Amino acid sequence: GNLWAINGRGNYWSDYVGYDGDGDGLGDIPYRAERLFENLMDRHPALRLFIYSPAAQAIDFAARAFPFVRLQPKLTDARPLMAPPALKGIPTGPRPSSRPLEIASASLLTLATILTLLTEYASRITHYGSRITYPAPRTTHHAAPDPGHSIMVHVHDLTKRFGRLVAVDHLSFDVRPGEAVALWGPNGAGKTTALRCLLGLMPYEGTVYLDGLDVNLQGKAARRLVGFVPQELNFHDDLTVRETMHFYARLKKSPAGLTEGLLERLGLTEHAGKRVRDLSGGMKQRLALALALLADPPLLVLDEPTANLDARAREGFLALLAELKAAGKTLVFSSHRPEEVLALADRVLIMEQGRPTADCSSEEFRKIRDWRLDMEGFGSQLAFQNLLMANLRPPISNLHSPVAEGADLNA
Repeated sequence: GNLWAINGRGNYWSDYVGYDGDGDGLGDIPYRAERLFENLMDRHPALRLFIYSPAAQAIDFAARAFPFVRLQPKLTDARPLMAPPALKGIPTGPRPSSRPLEIASASLLTLATILTLLTEYASRITHYGSRITYPAPRTTHHAAPDPGHSIMVHVHDLTKRFGRLVAVDHLSFDVRPGEAVALWGPNGAGKTTALRCLLGLMPYEGTVYLDGLDVNLQGKAARRLVGFVPQELNFHDDLTVRETMHFYARLKKSPAGLTEGLLERLGLTEHAGKRVRDLSGGMKQRLALALALLADPPLLVLDEPTANLDARAREGFLALLAELKAAGKTLVFSSHRPEEVLALADRVLIMEQGRPTADCSSEEFRKIRDWRLDMEGFGSQLAFQNLLMANLRPPISNLHSPVAEGADLNA
């Protein structure tokens, strides 16, 4: 049976490493169950799958070899036995040595350390050399834009692959300071992926420069130039609007007085005391724009900024963006709404299945939008898609041809 704490004699513990100075068979120092892996299992029950694995033994060995963390013992035995008690009818043998296990654990720990160092070394080489791990694009090197040409955004041969799927296929365009450029196309055209590459949020092929800074090699400095408004907003719902502004202002090290000015400028002052969860969709979008403006960036990148807004909120938000554009901000935004593109954009990049099919002015886009085909032929939406796939523009002579009543791109 269990002889723990009977007549002053404790239990036998196979991992006890104390000593018996007086030879009475009892350890002179208490046994404490302080195994790191057991503490980890208490916090993360899924780790029980590895309870008897070499990984668990390596973790416990490392914790004993490098006791940087003091663990709370699960139990303490003041008088532990130095050897297991003899059981009747069972012959006793020599106690197995734990040295092979310790050698194996040390070997695993050494191997893990070496692999970690090699991985860190390889990542540094990749960072300072080329962070792109995909096959080289068609143009292996493209020089940065000449600062004398005043290019805020320079994208050349941008390509993004997800396995065999090519989400963005050799996209190239430039954006001048103060210009508004729209990426227009249906859902799945690659607009959001292109914007994420523009921000350096995912690896890509090609080159992207923001105000002369290479997003791949100077990503942190390049992102300081950008205010980003995502399509899906994630806020701390329990904070008020003012608390949210102050929180992100501290993160961005923005001037303390800037937050109140932005709240007033974006029409949020009367909502500053409300919790974010109580805001309407339009007010949340205004809050996202206010956060994007905290560092006063010269470039705003917006992903479907009015996708989740009703008509009235959409109109107010577009008016805000128009004011920012008039104040000199550069806008790059994605949209599938023609009316939104026409209200803001100076130029339109039309995308279809990841490929750029046209780069036109807003006036040319308006003419394409207003162009119709006779209802006896193809429907207007199908004809327009065929036009984009063929990378053609409607001839001016056909702009006033008979049109079908009610035909529209939004059909």
